[in-house]
Amino acid sequence: MNAFKVTSGTVTGTSHTNSMRNNQDAYTMQRNTQIAIGVIADGCSAGKHSEVGAHLGANIVAQRLEYYALRVGKQIDYTSFDFTESAVTFPYWEAIRQDTIAQLRMLATSMGESLSQTVNEYFLFTITGFMIAPFGTYIFTIRDGVYALNNEVTIVGPFPSNEPPYLGYGLVGSSIDAKLLSFDVPVQVPTSSVESLAIGSDGVSDFMTIADKNLPGKEVLVGKLSQFWTDDLAGTH
Repeated sequence: MNAFKVTSGTVTGTSHTNSMRNNQDAYTMQRNTQIAIGVIADGCSAGKHSEVGAHLGANIVAQRLEYYALRVGKQIDYTSFDFTESAVTFPYWEAIRQDTIAQLRMLATSMGESLSQTVNEYFLFTITGFMIAPFGTYIFTIRDGVYALNNEVTIVGPFPSNEPPYLGYGLVGSSIDAKLLSFDVPVQVPTSSVESLAIGSDGVSDFMTIADKNLPGKEVLVGKLSQFWTDDLAGTH
């Protein structure tokens, strides 16, 4: 994965800063010689401690994704598959979700008598992530966020009342359609076709609306989202 330069960052939103609340977004990146993985977990603002679940969830999803990706890599006959034409079908998304739910359930049940209360306070978050591997590049969500592939930006959501289907609903009974609680994989392409890739939480969509405004206290425009994959100095003003 040395062919790709990877960077990351997060900024606490103004509403959280003004109310002296923690940044409830979390991210993790894992990289080895074969695979690069990035996962963002966006904690529910209504949860008292959603950042706890977000940090745990992002890391668990990334770890399980790497585990299954290495398994897929060992199963591929690299001499017969044309990796410039398509990406390998990755069959483990539901296994990753189930593994993540199982680990979160063990934690949640040890934290209090009421599972539903613990989930609502700690374990409601969405997921947006990517994996770049020799056998394909994938972008996945549960179930809102922003992603960009080769300069084409896609916004997932918003949902009614700003209440997306959180992965943590899988820990408790929910009336939400089960399909919305599973991974959506809108991007599955040959890695050779990837020129740039970016992911973000839903806060990035707010950033996009002020591109033509000045940064606070400065005569410098906020700028377009594309600066984060075209400008090495983006975000340092």
